[in-house]
Amino acid sequence: MPKRFVFVVRQPPYSGARNAEMLDQILAAAAFDLAVDVLFLDDGVWHLQSGQSPQNAGLRRFAPMLQTLELYDVREIAVEAESLEERALAAEKLILPVRCLARIDIPDWIAGHEIAVSCG
Repeated sequence: MPKRFVFVVRQPPYSGARNAEMLDQILAAAAFDLAVDVLFLDDGVWHLQSGQSPQNAGLRRFAPMLQTLELYDVREIAVEAESLEERALAAEKLILPVRCLARIDIPDWIAGHEIAVSCG
């Protein structure tokens, strides 16, 4: 049984090269048939907002890359419910189907993984 990885995304999109590196890490781990989950919290939930147009500012769009996570067999995409609420985002309007986790449940959920990688 492969080790379970969780990638924790906290930084907003378009805040530097770290976001592209994060996507590369997630996709590489998933491509090697590792059990990969992704957790978006804090400003990281902005990655999942629909209707972004960063190309107008000359930036690379992350939404199409994030939408490939399902194709790479990323097992679960989770978000912290309070992070969504604090930013007036609704789970049903995100670019991907997600599992909403309460802030209080996140430490236990992360503890269910052998390896946790902070992506900023």
